[in-house]
Amino acid sequence: MTPSLAEFTPVVFHPVTLTQRITRLGFVGMGEAMQKKTWPVLHANGGLLDDIVVCSLEPHSCLSEPLHHYQQVRPDSLLPFDYLAEYGFLSHGTLWIISTPSEFHVQYAIQLAGLCRVALEKPLAVTSAQARLLLPYADRFEIYSMNHKVFNASVLAFVNECRQDLSLLRQVCHIEGTFSEAAGISRGRQQEDCIADVQWHLITCGLVAPFKAAATRFEVLVERAWVATHEPDPVGHYALPTVWTASRLQGRLLWDWEEVTFDFRQAKGAPTNEKVIRLFGGSGKLLTEIDLNETGWEAHARMLLALMRPVVDMRLTLADAVAVMELIDVSRSVAYQEPTYVFGTLPGFLA
Repeated sequence: MTPSLAEFTPVVFHPVTLTQRITRLGFVGMGEAMQKKTWPVLHANGGLLDDIVVCSLEPHSCLSEPLHHYQQVRPDSLLPFDYLAEYGFLSHGTLWIISTPSEFHVQYAIQLAGLCRVALEKPLAVTSAQARLLLPYADRFEIYSMNHKVFNASVLAFVNECRQDLSLLRQVCHIEGTFSEAAGISRGRQQEDCIADVQWHLITCGLVAPFKAAATRFEVLVERAWVATHEPDPVGHYALPTVWTASRLQGRLLWDWEEVTFDFRQAKGAPTNEKVIRLFGGSGKLLTEIDLNETGWEAHARMLLALMRPVVDMRLTLADAVAVMELIDVSRSVAYQEPTYVFGTLPGFLA
């Protein structure tokens, strides 16, 4: 199969649909990421919003303060629009965050498009074909793709530096990314394969966000990929994986007639934790490092505040997120699957 070439274009700021302040927040989905990362932001900032509503599958909300409305929904049904309209959650002052499994992202975003501001957790969709259904909404409505790693302090600082001065980016010849986690997949968590789940971070933080900051057109080509799944956690602390848990992507970024190669490696159930992106110049000289190790909910707080501003800057557009999904799909299609690896070790293509 011919490797995919995903094109990223300069940022063009269109007149925003919504101009008033965000005063209400709605959630579709009440999964682990929402409970452990986003909800603590609201708990710590009780006066941030006038009202909150959560729509999810469970019969009752399992969330503590702040006080909020709760509506049970089915994954294949419409949102409770009568109830939401009655309590003001379909207004232009409402931000909706879609944090369901990725297979339901598009259907909920389309239901809310044009009524409110909408943000989708990564990955944007299950496939790029499904993600492309959102493209007609990219310019006319406020739909955004979320990626909390882009809002790590180190990534934001580097992207801001690139916006002010392109001299470092113009020296880059090669980019390496490592995203190793000693932990496995938490029990009860919806499992996404590691290319969609983790390589999304490396692609967006290491390639798309910095080079978008250069306000120039560029293309990304994935040429080789490897994947593997770790064996069961010997002490049974983590879930038995049903998806790939380790991967490696190699390819090129082409911009201003220059070529930058990249090599992105990630693994769950690894011997150690290491989350970093390194940019190299000629002769292998290390130019800079981007630390992705920031934990806690601070990055989610920055992301949420960015989504609530009158003009939203997520460092990536919805069209960019669709292009990332295209890279993910081609990576899946060309990936060579290697044998399982022992939990606490690395597969051969990462060793």
